Amino acid sequence: MEKDHTPSKSYPRVNHTHDHRHHYEEGLAERTLSGTFSISSCYDFSMKRIFIILVTLLLLALIAFCVYVALKKPSNDRTWDPSFSKLNTIDFNSDGSLLIHNVRNFTYSEAGVETHEWNDTVVHPEDIESVSFFLDLFAPATPQVGHTFVSFRFKDGSTLAFSIEARREATEKYSFIGGFIRDFELQYLWGTERDLISQRVVYKNEQLYRFPLTVTSAQAAGLLTEFAKETNTLAATPRWYNTLTANCTNLLAKIINKYHPGTLPYDISWNLTGLSDGYLEHQGFIETNGATQAALRTKYDLTVHRSEISEQATSTPIEFSNYIRSLVAK
Repeated sequence: MEKDHTPSKSYPRVNHTHDHRHHYEEGLAERTLSGTFSISSCYDFSMKRIFIILVTLLLLALIAFCVYVALKKPSNDRTWDPSFSKLNTIDFNSDGSLLIHNVRNFTYSEAGVETHEWNDTVVHPEDIESVSFFLDLFAPATPQVGHTFVSFRFKDGSTLAFSIEARREATEKYSFIGGFIRDFELQYLWGTERDLISQRVVYKNEQLYRFPLTVTSAQAAGLLTEFAKETNTLAATPRWYNTLTANCTNLLAKIINKYHPGTLPYDISWNLTGLSDGYLEHQGFIETNGATQAALRTKYDLTVHRSEISEQATSTPIEFSNYIRSLVAK
């Protein structure tokens, strides 16, 4: 028999090992990718949970702090800084005069307080000759921030200043933040011009201006009497100082409006006290005679006379006030 020389059919060899490996690697990749997504999803979920927990804790802490501040009670019974150690109270005498207890009359030098003196003073509101408004700017970098107070001058040359203060304890220092969170009680402080002016100009070296106010004798007497009534009320019922809503300037305005509604409309200077002289000029209580605010500040600047005021800081209160008026035009 002849051999069949027809070529036999050839089939490709299937590499089952390679195919198995390929499927294995694809499955591994899918599982790895799936695992990566799973880990990423868990991570994102965990971060969201942590964020929610942190925000919740912060909100709870804030609420607790607000409750703590709201529950704080003002008091007159604390260990006060020597400058605020005594409260003023005022007797209304039958002859119309006022006996003001604990008028502060400290003596200052550039180094600090030299003497501590508190006196009782009798004044007659009808004897007021003039009223001055004082603006104290704390620092050139923040000209919108400052302190204000008023002073009454009487026919005998004596003066009596009224200043609404943040009453500090012996271990406290004033701060704007502290004024928001009830760190300080209010104090309606009566003192001599020598005290309040030399404290700011000589000791603290702050920028101080004195502006004469255009008020009548009757209005001046009314102001003194009204401030005196509010002083007694505060002494009997302590209240909190607030940097924004119960400060040296807006409380002056509120007292005036309480007895004379609408006299002083609200203005941003009630809160940004360094702007208060411009506000009073606009309202007609500081006479401008056409001068600009800058020109008036130059005219009534006390700090440029710091060395002369320092020399007079130990003179009598009447001598001191007379000298101040000789430096700055009325």
